[in-house]
Amino acid sequence: MNAKRAYNRRTDEERIAELQAQIELLRTRAEEKQRPDGPVLKDVPRVATRLKKFAEKCNQFGRADLANSVYAFVAGLERAAEIDPTTESRRPRRARED
Repeated sequence: MNAKRAYNRRTDEERIAELQAQIELLRTRAEEKQRPDGPVLKDVPRVATRLKKFAEKCNQFGRADLANSVYAFVAGLERAAEIDPTTESRRPRRARED
């Protein structure tokens, strides 16, 4: 009644690709640590989360006007800090189209 396990060995190319992805992640983190505004950007997701909870509470107590203002502020904050709200990771900088 002992079922044998099925092992899937990774190829050398798969292992190399995984290690390269890890190296890229570490490089990105090192660059972020060297930024002078790094501590500020690190706190943006936490602040945005708290503000969103506050906006939900505003909606619960019938203050949709406050909730809308808070949501607008959070959107601007995330855009200014270049944070992707779905993944909460930093987006690469885009060239401005002016």
